[in-house]
Amino acid sequence: FISYCNFNGNTSPAGGAIRLVNCPDYIDIAENTFSNNFSPRGSNLSANNVPGTPYDAPDNTFDVSPDSAWSVAPVGAFNTPDAIVTGPEPMYGATVYVAEDGDNQNDGLTPGTAFRNVSHALKRVIGSSAISSVVNVGPGVYNEPSGEQFPLPILPYTDLIGSGYEDCSIEAAEGNVLVAYFAEGPSLDGFSI
Repeated sequence: FISYCNFNGNTSPAGGAIRLVNCPDYIDIAENTFSNNFSPRGSNLSANNVPGTPYDAPDNTFDVSPDSAWSVAPVGAFNTPDAIVTGPEPMYGATVYVAEDGDNQNDGLTPGTAFRNVSHALKRVIGSSAISSVVNVGPGVYNEPSGEQFPLPILPYTDLIGSGYEDCSIEAAEGNVLVAYFAEGPSLDGFSI
C-alpha cells in the first residue's frame, strides 16, 4: 500500500513520483497528492508495462489529469477512479497552438490564444485511437530559458507539428530533447531539433 503521501517536485527519466517495476499484480495507491513532478514517462505514476489487471490508484489528487500519458503511463496500467484534478481541465482530441508570444494562461485553441510552451500543451492534450490531438507550434526557439521542460514526451495519438525546420526549433541545453515511451499513433514534423 502507498497511501496518504504527498509527492511534490520529483524528477526522473523513468517515472517522476512512483515507478512500479516487476511488482505484484495488486498494489493499492490511494489518497495521495501528486504535484509538480516531471518525467517523460509518467510524471506521477509509471509502470514498466501494462499488467493483466491495472494497478488500483483510487482517490488520488493530481495536478495533471491521470487520463494524460504525461501524468500516468502507460495508458491502461492504472485504474484511477474518483481522481481529483487540481490543474487545468484536460483537452480530449483537441487541436492547440503554441507560439513564442503565447501565454500558458490562454486557452490554446487559436493562434491568437496560443500557449507559450510545448511542454504545457502536452500536459493538457489527450489523444486516443478514435481522435488524435494536435499541437501546432509556431516559429521560434523553444528551450529551457523560455520555460520548456526536457525531455519532451512523445505522447500516444498526439501529433506535434512545427511551422517548419527553418524557423521552428526545440533546443535542450543537454540530454534528450524528445523521448517516446509507450507511444502509439503519434507524428512529429516540421522542427529543427
